[in-house]
Amino acid sequence: IGGSIIFITGLVGVFSKQKPEVAKKDSAITAIEHFISGILLTGTNPIAAFSFFVVFASIGHRLGLAGGDGVATALVGGVVVGSCLWWIALSYLGRTVGHRVKSEHFDIINKCFGIIIALIGAAMLIGAFLK
Repeated sequence: IGGSIIFITGLVGVFSKQKPEVAKKDSAITAIEHFISGILLTGTNPIAAFSFFVVFASIGHRLGLAGGDGVATALVGGVVVGSCLWWIALSYLGRTVGHRVKSEHFDIINKCFGIIIALIGAAMLIGAFLK
């Protein structure tokens, strides 16, 4: 089922058309709106939450760690700090390089990543049927 979903997601990326860009006036309110929506989208992403649950559940057993509060606190703190650093790096990259990318390039980027995602989904489907 997961391979099918990934394959279909890739195909949607390949065949989707880019929406026309609507100019919006920047203000402090829109910056706050963007910040809050980014926090809410990140915090409510079920795939990210599920992957964190899986990692947290399996890492202690694999490393032979006892379930102490200090280990859990360090692990969660590391994930929070790492996630914050990742978003800061992406924001900086988007701010410094984003103005150089033209809107026509986004269609090419979407198609390339759609093909990559569809190939990953196809590989998962083929692997599931070969077992």
